[in-house]
Amino acid sequence: MATDKKEDAILPERLAARLWRNRQGGGILRTLGGKSLRVVYPGRPNGGPGPDFRDALVQGEDGHLIRGDVEVHREAADWRRHGHQRDPRYNGVVLHLVFGEGDGQKGDGGLAGQERGRDEGQRTYREDGQPVPLARVELLGPSQGEQGDGLPPALWDYSRLATLRGMPGPEMERALEAAGDQRFLARSASYALALGREDADEVLYRGILEGLGYSRNRAPFLALGLRLPWRGLRRAALDAPPAARAGVLYRRLMDVSGLAERGDTGAATLRSQRGTAPPSGAWRGEGEETPLPGRGVAHLSNWLPRFSAPGASQSSSTATPLPRSLWCLAGLRPQNHPARRLAGAAELFARCVEPGLVLSLKAPVLQGSAAALLGALTVARGGGSLIGRDRALDIAVNAVLPTLHALGTLGGDTALAEGSLALYRRAPRLGDNEVLREMARLLGLSQGGLGRTARQQQGALHLYKALLEEGNARIYGPTSQDGESLHEGAPAHYLAASAA
Repeated sequence: MATDKKEDAILPERLAARLWRNRQGGGILRTLGGKSLRVVYPGRPNGGPGPDFRDALVQGEDGHLIRGDVEVHREAADWRRHGHQRDPRYNGVVLHLVFGEGDGQKGDGGLAGQERGRDEGQRTYREDGQPVPLARVELLGPSQGEQGDGLPPALWDYSRLATLRGMPGPEMERALEAAGDQRFLARSASYALALGREDADEVLYRGILEGLGYSRNRAPFLALGLRLPWRGLRRAALDAPPAARAGVLYRRLMDVSGLAERGDTGAATLRSQRGTAPPSGAWRGEGEETPLPGRGVAHLSNWLPRFSAPGASQSSSTATPLPRSLWCLAGLRPQNHPARRLAGAAELFARCVEPGLVLSLKAPVLQGSAAALLGALTVARGGGSLIGRDRALDIAVNAVLPTLHALGTLGGDTALAEGSLALYRRAPRLGDNEVLREMARLLGLSQGGLGRTARQQQGALHLYKALLEEGNARIYGPTSQDGESLHEGAPAHYLAASAA
């Protein structure tokens, strides 16, 4: 949702988003261009910068389903007023919703102007130049929407989600564990593809950086790994005395990240933080945010054209810094600031410079020691922590263990492959994130009630992705007799490109 709204518009726009989120009825709406859309799933609320809803599913008149973001405004002109047409974070928006009439008669992009379609400057366009369908959130009734609106029948099968919702607790846990294993093995297979192209230390290095990025800065951390390869970073550290290696690594990481562009070394941030030292025991306790599905090292090829030049092939001392604008810094808790995470990365990598990342981290796995693996990934300083136990656990579950499993599978090292899977299955519960909270809602569970282990949580993430791909995510419908507003209902999904 945009910022800098008029004071009297803040509450109505939030209310509009809430109405969209909790709407009931048949789920049919019409764009200002006269196209009909069936909303299968309105999306999950986005708690950070960017569009109001993620992962919405909409069906167009040609039957095609499109997954994307949704932005909600009071007036059509708010899209331009808030600068979304210049913001690449909104390039995933597939539907622009408006609750108010706007003031198109004044020629400023209101609904009347867009409905006439005579002024191209009044249409909703993304930063990448793609038009976005605009619609009022005045839903037609289900019977009215199904008659003569040009939409094909809604034939999706919702039995999978209904089956999950109806499972007793122990049965649901077993289903989540099976799905969690599928997700782990899929991630392992993705890392195996990366290992076929690059050195194992390089792949693991980028996976660790991704895990340090949190949901808001995962992309720039991955970009940093591409711009500043491990081989050059390691060479620079080996040229320095052991006591100075962490400092050398930190300066290189900060310089190439672009965060030091304006003198921001993160020193004030680091001084202001206090944490807890890592525990010496095995897996236990709670975690922080879980990485979003579909953003792993396997997708690095998507970033290569954008970030490989200039500078990716240069030495770490001459690599061109990333644009500072890539980083999301607003609204971050101080302990999640990228400068602080890079300080932790420098300390962690300094430990692994001589043996290498893989050799340093595979030893605890072969020993079956969760405590040793967490210790290798946790970075404490002065009684506090730069990489705490929660983040270390997250990195282990989502990067280190699947990478080592892939490495063991490719190299015929059964002990490494089986040891990685065994530690993953024993990992405790990680922290909640937006996707897990949404999946709990879809399954009719209380917040925080989804998954007692990391394996079960990973299973929930896997199922969320599968349900979206199948068009099975819709459970919003008319209020049931027992007062529940979430249950199986008539479909509504992706957005046809022609709807624009």
